[in-house]
Parts: sequence; structure tokens; C-alpha cells
Amino acid sequence: YKKTYPPLSLEINDTVQNKNKNLLKILENQEKFTFYIEELDPTGIVIEKFDFYDCSIDYLSFSDLNYKSNEINNITLSINIGNLEINK
Repeated sequence: YKKTYPPLSLEINDTVQNKNKNLLKILENQEKFTFYIEELDPTGIVIEKFDFYDCSIDYLSFSDLNYKSNEINNITLSINIGNLEINK
């Protein structure tokens, strides 16, 4: 028996410094990847951690790349989750 999870939707900011090189590498190589999300209390202490394993990108969308605007470019992702571990 293997538990299945619905895709996870994320929105990230694409900055001028191009810190999303790892995302582009994953897309180019169609690699599986691992990541985590930490839930913090108001003082910055981790109260819960979600570890995602064997993930793959299902959908990717870039916001309008309008150079006349000062808005930050956002990237919307839908991620297929292979496995999930929750640590409290």
C-alpha cells in the first residue's frame, strides 16, 4: 500500500539575481527532487517541518514578463509528491 498525495501548488518570486537556477536544472534534466517547508511561530522557531521526497514538476507558469512594470515576476508550480514526512 502506497499513499498518494494530490499535487502541491506553490508560487515563488523570480528575482533579478536569478536564484532559481536549481529549478531550471530540474526542468532541463526532468529530475526527481526533494525539498522541505518549515512552519515557524511568530518568534521564528520551527514548529513543524514537512519533508517532500521523490517529487516532480507537473505544471509551471510564469507571470507576465512586462519590463515596463516594477512588479516581481512570479513562478507558479504544481508539484507531484512521491512521499511526505511530517516532523513536529
